[in-house]
Amino acid sequence: MQEIMDKTGVRKERVQFTFQVDLEKDLLENEVICPECKGSGMTVTQFNFGLRNAEVLGQPFPFKKQSLSFCQHCCNGVQRKCEFCGNLMARDLYCSCAESQREYRNKAYKEEKARWEEAKKITFEQAVKDYEYLYIYTSKEENFVTPDELEEYLAELKKDDPELKVLIYATKSTYLVMNAKDTVESHADDLHEEAMELISDEKYEELQGFMDKWCEEVKDETLSYYPDYSIGVVI
Repeated sequence: MQEIMDKTGVRKERVQFTFQVDLEKDLLENEVICPECKGSGMTVTQFNFGLRNAEVLGQPFPFKKQSLSFCQHCCNGVQRKCEFCGNLMARDLYCSCAESQREYRNKAYKEEKARWEEAKKITFEQAVKDYEYLYIYTSKEENFVTPDELEEYLAELKKDDPELKVLIYATKSTYLVMNAKDTVESHADDLHEEAMELISDEKYEELQGFMDKWCEEVKDETLSYYPDYSIGVVI
């Protein structure tokens, strides 16, 4: 390694810091000092780099520059413990344990239920007539299903959780559309300043006609659905 460093002109220098400081932490019941940074809130970050023809023992990035950066495992040198299992959660708001995830989903459901309550309501019978897909939000998962699939889909979900909470929204749809002028402008960065102005309206209309026809031909392939949060479905 030293031989490689000599040939490439790379030299190693060490920078030492000694901090004589006492940090005070006012901790809540579920908070502890971060075991990664020992409460300092800082850790050593390593940036590895390589040089041409300086690969060492199969390592393409044998050299390094180290520096101090904020600890990625905590906030200000403090981590929180999960109230359910006691595991440290680093910077995560919720633990990965089943109880914490259930709590997260229930909270999210309550927020979604408040939005659903404010939406305009239609009957399921009306939804069957007007919509090809419905958006299903539960305290377990979200999905898009056709009205014909809804009963079977919910029955399958409720096998494991008979008390599963369900919200249903109408949907909106969209498909690929393209604008001729926007498309040309996005490819004109390397052209001269007057290039866009010199293209006639007739040429743009010609291109737009082709793009409209092409988008219509691939409509089924690009057709996409998303929730219409303004309309809730009552079942």
